Amino acid sequence: MFVTLFIQRLHIQELFIQRFIGTAPHPPALLGQVQGETLGRALLIAVVLITPYAIYKMRQVRAVRRAHDAAVAADAAALKAGDLTPLPALEDVIRDISYVVTEAKANGGAILVIPAQVTVSHREASDQIVDLLINDALRRSGLVIASQETTEEGRLLHCVPASPSA
Repeated sequence: MFVTLFIQRLHIQELFIQRFIGTAPHPPALLGQVQGETLGRALLIAVVLITPYAIYKMRQVRAVRRAHDAAVAADAAALKAGDLTPLPALEDVIRDISYVVTEAKANGGAILVIPAQVTVSHREASDQIVDLLINDALRRSGLVIASQETTEEGRLLHCVPASPSA
């Protein structure tokens, strides 16, 4: 009985909606079709908006990869061409400063030899970088450059202990 009243009331509501509001309730199949069309349009809009940016980013990533591969190939070619005599590393010269400090304290001065061409991290270093790094290492070690001489093999730096007031 309760169910019958509920069904009748539901039927009256449907008639009211159809008669006075002028709209009929949508059947479930029609709702599914409308939602599917909306979803399809939204997907199409997303693809149209996102595709140019995705293409731009893919080209950007490929360009970075090509540049990296070219740099690696250039380094490999330079190493093959330079296999005859590798350049000395500036790291080794800076490591030798500890021996120069010991000798300078014992004798009042010592000579540090800097080769004409050196590498920093396996790449040829400019003279400005070499001067900057050598001066910094000497300053931290308590030495100053008293004189400098340039030869074919490189530069000879006469180093002396820094005065306590400096």
